[in-house]
Amino acid sequence: MLADDPKTLVDGLMAATLVAASLAVLFVLWQPDVAAALDTKPSSAGNANDKDALRQVRWVLWTRSLPLLATAAATFAILIHQVWPLLCEALGCSWRTCSLHDIKALAVVNAAVVGLLTLGLVGQAVRLWRHYRKLGGLTWLVARKDA
Repeated sequence: MLADDPKTLVDGLMAATLVAASLAVLFVLWQPDVAAALDTKPSSAGNANDKDALRQVRWVLWTRSLPLLATAAATFAILIHQVWPLLCEALGCSWRTCSLHDIKALAVVNAAVVGLLTLGLVGQAVRLWRHYRKLGGLTWLVARKDA
C-alpha cells in the first residue's frame, strides 16, 4: 500500500506522476484531431458526402478518445486505491495534529488530476459518440432494431 512505507510512497508517486504526465501529453497531442472531428458538419445533400466525416469521427473515437479514456480510468482506479488511506488520514486529522506531509499530499493531488482528466475524457467521448450518431453512424444497428 502506498501509505505504509515512505520509500514505496516516493516510488509510487514518481511512477504515478510519470503516467499522469504521459496521459496529459497524449491528451494535448491528440486534442487537434478530436477538435477537427467534432467540427465536421453533416452535409445538406445527404449521407453520400458524410462518409469521410463519419470515417474521421469513428477513427478519432476508436484510436484516440476511447483508448486514452480507458488508460486514464485504469490509472485513476489504481491511484485512488493507493491514496484512499491517505484521504481517510487527511479527513480524520485536525490542522495542527495532521501528519500528512508533502509527498502524501502530492500523491492525493496526482490522483485528483488524473480523476479530472478522466472526467474530461468521458465528456469528450460522449460528445464524439453523439456526433458519430448524428453523422449516421451505426444506422445498421438502429435499422435492425426497428425491423
